[in-house]
Amino acid sequence: MASGSASALTAVLDEPALPPDVRDRAAIQYARVPHRSPDRLADLVRDDRLGAEARGEARLALGTMLVRRPGSVVAGQTELALAVADLGEARAARAMAVLADPSLGTRPVADHREWAEKALRVSDDPALLAAVRATLVHTADHELPELVRRSPGGPRLADAHLTVARALCSAGHPGRARAHLRTARTLSHENAGVGLELLLDWCTGRWTGLAERAEARLDTLPDAAEAALVRARLAVAAGEWATAETWFPRTGVDTPEEAVTPVVLAACACRIRSSLDRDDLAAAEVTADRAADLFRRKENWAWATDVVPAVVPAWLRAGRRTEAYDLACELAAVAAHLDAPALIVASHAATAAVCAAEGAHERALDHWDRARQHAARIGAPYLAAGHAENTVRARLHLGDPAAADTLLDVIAQYDELGATRDANRGRLLLRTHGIATHTRRWRRDGPRVLSPRERDVADLLSRDRSNQEIADTLLLSCRTVEHHVASVLRKLGVKSRREVALRVRHARQPGTQ
Repeated sequence: MASGSASALTAVLDEPALPPDVRDRAAIQYARVPHRSPDRLADLVRDDRLGAEARGEARLALGTMLVRRPGSVVAGQTELALAVADLGEARAARAMAVLADPSLGTRPVADHREWAEKALRVSDDPALLAAVRATLVHTADHELPELVRRSPGGPRLADAHLTVARALCSAGHPGRARAHLRTARTLSHENAGVGLELLLDWCTGRWTGLAERAEARLDTLPDAAEAALVRARLAVAAGEWATAETWFPRTGVDTPEEAVTPVVLAACACRIRSSLDRDDLAAAEVTADRAADLFRRKENWAWATDVVPAVVPAWLRAGRRTEAYDLACELAAVAAHLDAPALIVASHAATAAVCAAEGAHERALDHWDRARQHAARIGAPYLAAGHAENTVRARLHLGDPAAADTLLDVIAQYDELGATRDANRGRLLLRTHGIATHTRRWRRDGPRVLSPRERDVADLLSRDRSNQEIADTLLLSCRTVEHHVASVLRKLGVKSRREVALRVRHARQPGTQ
């Protein structure tokens, strides 16, 4: 029968008296056309009138769609595994290629590698082979597959480049990751890998307008999860805890079996640091245990870059020094043998945390500074600033009076990025050590000009924050916040917080002076 559109084939399949061979051919064609309906595919899978091949094609199409849908990863993997049994080797290899992706779900990486090896044995399709070999880069112990380098161009090869790009991003090669992302877009379309682009911009400090871009509606994995991770990270950096908690669930952090593992581990790390920053040690320990369990189940050290440096301090503060020490040592041993600069950063950070907990502040300082240097080489300014802050803390423990000057630079870096909470943590550290230094320059052009701190308060007022929430974000006392709020009202010539919010929101609008 001639090929047709999804709607035309649906009409054919709705015919009750359709001959079995015609129904099978229509079902196979439907499974391969664009704009297929997952509901119709599910109906075909349940249709007892279909032969094995037709049902296998429906399972292949349905499973491929489901694994990219948040909350449906397990169902999709199940359909794909069943499709393998129904299809011939060439078509079954397509299902195997999707099942080879180690980033999906909670099964060990070794299980996904078995699917990859099966696909490599039965397929001779260059684009499919390139896509399968690309999944091996996730473990950071394989060279970039030669097939990806030399395969002919085409939309199907774009997925292989996106897989490699995501692996390189996790490993700490943002420049190489962007190159593969550009290639993928050249081969497919300009919006390919939009979530990855957000992650790369987060990593490399391109934060202007990033929150708004991350809030754009994305419906498929891994892009949707990556966007949610970026938005949650930005909220934590700004001290917007409530906002962060609305985005964390969208990363899959609470349902890892239905999510993208590297994103879940990174979200866990962010949530741990958020809890530690607020001295919520119980919450930090619970998240750390869940993250460590997932990390151990997946058995892939290439994804340790975010999670181990967060789990180690959480366990240290919970009094679990032996576990923290053992994990840091494991990471140090592995990082030396993988092509993953981000793992080197993570290893020094985890080791430094252990040293600091043991009171070995000189050794901690050395490791924090190495972490800072490696993060700077990667081109990760926020990560480098965080480790620079930790070097300052170690230097202050050692009585170095010049550490305050370095801290001023770190605070300036945080301010430039928009990491309000981190900048204010640095200012609190200055106040704690009796260093009263202005960290932001401003001109007193008149009695109604808001100071930098008053602008911070006004911005938070515009986001409907209470005085206590403002105090928590800016690391100030409630009394100090009350003083700033009163000053903002007076200088703006308004009588209510609501009027402040209206003024600030109006000022944010493009073209407003």
